[in-house]
Amino acid sequence: PQRHDIATYAPLLKSEDGHINWKMTADDLDAFIRGVTPWPGAFTFWGKKRLKIFKARPALLKADEIPGTVIKGFSDELRVATGKGALSILEIQGASGKRLSIKDFMQGARMGPGTVLF
Repeated sequence: PQRHDIATYAPLLKSEDGHINWKMTADDLDAFIRGVTPWPGAFTFWGKKRLKIFKARPALLKADEIPGTVIKGFSDELRVATGKGALSILEIQGASGKRLSIKDFMQGARMGPGTVLF
């Protein structure tokens, strides 16, 4: 049980609290994305476009690229370098406003290795 005499209130989350910091580890980013979904939602930028990430998981590979750099795109995941390791993005929402699997998103997006998310 909680001790009410020492309990504190957490501040309300703001929209900007969902901005992804790619310097975090892949494991921490996985937990962060799950923690801010559905509100305020995890997001990153690709150029001027805001991308909301709904589902991701740590990738089992070592990444030496700058954090936020797209390493590789597969049919069912997009791998992005993090501060330690890489993150596989599985579900995303782009400018269309529709939640998509990464496979469907990549059919319309021109995002390949070397693209930097921030």
